[in-house]
Amino acid sequence: MLSKNYGETWQQVAADITGTSYDWHVPIPWKDKRNCLLKVTGYNSLGMEVGEDTSDAPFTIEIVKVTSPNGGENLTSGSLYTITWETNSTKRPVRKVELFYTKNQGHTWRKITTLNSNPGTYEWKLPGVISTKTKCKIMVVLKNSVDRILGSDKSDRYFTILP
Repeated sequence: MLSKNYGETWQQVAADITGTSYDWHVPIPWKDKRNCLLKVTGYNSLGMEVGEDTSDAPFTIEIVKVTSPNGGENLTSGSLYTITWETNSTKRPVRKVELFYTKNQGHTWRKITTLNSNPGTYEWKLPGVISTKTKCKIMVVLKNSVDRILGSDKSDRYFTILP
């Protein structure tokens, strides 16, 4: 069973499975689905329930994933760096991508550019900094043809911009 709303409602993923594993085909969402859970129920050979377990923590079915910079990189102010991201299947096509960066833990985000396609990469000229900035991240936002957000992702960890 799959829940996309922290267990409020459930959808059946599969039935009559034997063994201890199952190759699940992750559903294609309209947008990022946070707070997902999986529940597995076990039955004996007589069809009687013998146990049940639910995910220990919620997970996200994501549309987009930032792959670089994704944390730990040391980048030089004013240099070029290739931002990369991966896009999973979507129910609505991606029409534009907006790229942002932060130098202060996400307190403020500055737009890098808007792309009218989804190439998965962008050659970014890093901003000039006078002092080392250690709390930097990238954010990628995917939008559809009516400017609605399909998905977004940020760098997993901070990267550094050196003067």
